[in-house]
Amino acid sequence: MIHRSLVLVAMLPLSAVWSGDLGASEPVVPGYERAHRQGLSNSIQGSLLASELACTACHRDKNSARKTAPSLIGVRQRLSVAWVEKFLEQPQASKPGTTMPHLLGHLQVEARADTIRQLVQYLASLQPPKAMFDLGLRAAVQPTVPRYWEKGDSQRGAKLYHSVGCIACHPVRNGDGAAQPSRLTKLRSQGYDEEEIAEIIRASGASAYVPEVPHSDLAAKYSKQALAVFLFDPDRFRSGSRMPNMKLAPDEAADLVAFLTSGAIERDDWPAVDKKLAEEGRRVFDKMGCIQCHAQDTPMNTTAPDWLTLRPNRGCLAEEPQPADYQLSVGQRDSLRRQISDSTAAKPSAELSLLRFNCLACHRRNGTGGLGIDRWHHFENVGDVDIGDEGRIPPTLDGVGRKLQNQWMTKVLRGEGGIRPFLKIRMPIFRHPDMQALPTQLEVADEGHREKAEDIFPRIEPTAALAISDTGCVQCHTMGSEQLPGIVGVEITGLSERLRPEWFREFMRNPVALKSRTRMPTFFPNGKSSRPDLLDGNVDEQIASLWWYLADSEGVVLPEKLVKGRLHNFELKPQDSPIVLRTFVRDVGTHAICVGFPQGVHLAFDGRQTGPRLFWKGRFLDAHGTWYDRFIPPAKPLGTDVVAVISGPGAHNAKLTDTWPDQVDNLRLRGYRLVSGVPTFRYRVGSTQIQDRMTPHNGGFVRRLEVAGADTPSVWIQLAAGKQIKHQGTKALVDQLTLSSNVLERAEVVGVNPRRIVISTAKMPSVISIEYRW
Repeated sequence: MIHRSLVLVAMLPLSAVWSGDLGASEPVVPGYERAHRQGLSNSIQGSLLASELACTACHRDKNSARKTAPSLIGVRQRLSVAWVEKFLEQPQASKPGTTMPHLLGHLQVEARADTIRQLVQYLASLQPPKAMFDLGLRAAVQPTVPRYWEKGDSQRGAKLYHSVGCIACHPVRNGDGAAQPSRLTKLRSQGYDEEEIAEIIRASGASAYVPEVPHSDLAAKYSKQALAVFLFDPDRFRSGSRMPNMKLAPDEAADLVAFLTSGAIERDDWPAVDKKLAEEGRRVFDKMGCIQCHAQDTPMNTTAPDWLTLRPNRGCLAEEPQPADYQLSVGQRDSLRRQISDSTAAKPSAELSLLRFNCLACHRRNGTGGLGIDRWHHFENVGDVDIGDEGRIPPTLDGVGRKLQNQWMTKVLRGEGGIRPFLKIRMPIFRHPDMQALPTQLEVADEGHREKAEDIFPRIEPTAALAISDTGCVQCHTMGSEQLPGIVGVEITGLSERLRPEWFREFMRNPVALKSRTRMPTFFPNGKSSRPDLLDGNVDEQIASLWWYLADSEGVVLPEKLVKGRLHNFELKPQDSPIVLRTFVRDVGTHAICVGFPQGVHLAFDGRQTGPRLFWKGRFLDAHGTWYDRFIPPAKPLGTDVVAVISGPGAHNAKLTDTWPDQVDNLRLRGYRLVSGVPTFRYRVGSTQIQDRMTPHNGGFVRRLEVAGADTPSVWIQLAAGKQIKHQGTKALVDQLTLSSNVLERAEVVGVNPRRIVISTAKMPSVISIEYRW
């Protein structure tokens, strides 16, 4: 009988063994674990640990770019003092996997408690900057609701956490936000002993067994506001860390906070500052060397020995380490000792940078890295269109230094470049100065060429390229932001800004040779053109024609198929301003007034019953039926995430009962007026006048209701309807809709199927705002 572990081993490529002891809590440095498993040099393994553990904050090493620790300015406004005290008492117990060393382990219990008390007083005395929680210019274009960090939705946060890339580095979590067992824990639960697990890991060449970066108890650690601001802009508090900017909007950060800190309570539990204790704490802070990591602008302590001159069995690397105990695994300690014994430091390189910043958590390069296959199902594209793995997961970095222009790679790292808007997983922003060198490092590693296109391609008229594009490229690609219906693919105009011409030539000749598993077909099988009628079938000239045709993004003459598609395409696309269209809409009726917004959220207002009937996202409407044939079936939204809002009349002035009326005779729409293209709907019930305006906000809508002329307290306005309503305080969950507003505390729920959440004009101010998200 074949042993189950040997079956797994046979399925996996040979690699190096796991560095840890498969159970102990030790610093988690994913880049080092990859280097260790691949059997990379002692200098690379040691350099990774030296920088990521900030050894070089005290010990100079000109080749190591150290990871700096978080700023402690204003820490009392961000973190719970109870968590800080526990963290100082035992860092690994409070945050498993932390790279913060234990500095107080050598002290007796009473002395340790006194030291923690002094340090807490010093930290409490550090005054925050005035704009510590200001979201800055990036959020100014997307206004946020007051106290946005308290208004996140945990279900949306769960989807976001598992789709935009968080789980490339961090653990997969359950619906309640709890981390799922690690892959190692799962192996143990399946009955494998430690020797069998080590054998499996030794044989694994996939990324599945690189340790995830664990979270601490975020609800116990952070205030909600501080965590939201950190997720929105990690550099605010950790300018030298490895956490990149995930391009989150403020409301997305709030959704993640709700998911990651279920049940968190806001608190201000820090003690009043005792100046004497705070001064003692400052001296302890300096004496223990905390300032070397936590004050980025402080000059380095030049009295400490250089990194490679240390004695490998002393100090932090001793069997009983002092003054700092990182709680290293045996493998980590041995790697550092070997590097020091060899006296070799790894020089800056693409390999080192990619490992240091954990780029290989998402991307594969040279047979290693990439998202674990067990996580692929979390990642899809925006339209859920099957275009293969290329349409779901980040691209490989194989040969990227000879593929992409350096300036384009720089733009991508800055968050400015992107040709794959269909991916839900996001390419983060890397602002760390060490990443500025990565494009050049990749160019050197991959032997990228800098030939000019003029030296490679003869100038050829675009006639042949137009014909090739019309029969091939447009079937899968976007060109100049135009595409055939249902097409989701990479934008291919503007090639000269992105691609090196020599790589383009090789790729067109044989796509699979440069990009394994690609769905890109070859137009030149066996070196022969599939269009011999163009340029006498000359392959090089046809490729040259394609290059010059696709080189620029401006002024591209579209292929015939795209031109015809545009002529027969009546899809309305709000771009610079909203579009308002009266039409027939399914589930709304013949008096629908549809409003499409450039922000990608749209609504259908019921002009007969009054009130918003549908919200949706993505594409707006096709106007063909409205403009040419009003008797075809009613239009329906072209986009996704279509949700019903209200059902039946939007308001009535009768006594409220558990039955909402099907019709209100004195409810009349009095038209709408446009302000900046956005309609304000005006309707009347009895003598009560209502103005109803919906504007895009944080991926949803803010609905502003203004009431005037009410002559009775019994005018009720419907806010939403659904099969299930959960209403508590300032929030209501109505099927897929989440409503947020202070006035919801005065709202009531009536009816059975559907149920409705309504509010009386007698219980609301003359102007109210409700946020709708889904």
